[in-house]
Amino acid sequence: MTAPHQQCLILDADQLDELRRLLGTVEDWLLHASFEVLDDLAAFLAGLSWGGWRTPEQLATDLIADLGEATLTLRPTPNHHRPTTAGTS
Repeated sequence: MTAPHQQCLILDADQLDELRRLLGTVEDWLLHASFEVLDDLAAFLAGLSWGGWRTPEQLATDLIADLGEATLTLRPTPNHHRPTTAGTS
């Protein structure tokens, strides 16, 4: 799911952590969801015309994969250091 045009959105470290946590939680829930829930999601996505040529099941699978990819993309790099505020411990 790539937007037709990309815009920059600046998040502070706490917002980024929260967004990553939320996306990861939804992805994890969907990975453990029942077939009925995934069928409902697939039908919902197909109803939104997300599909083009893809089947509803592919839409649901793609959404779960996209959530996982976004969660990984939002991880800080290994050499990422959070800025500290002077005078705090």
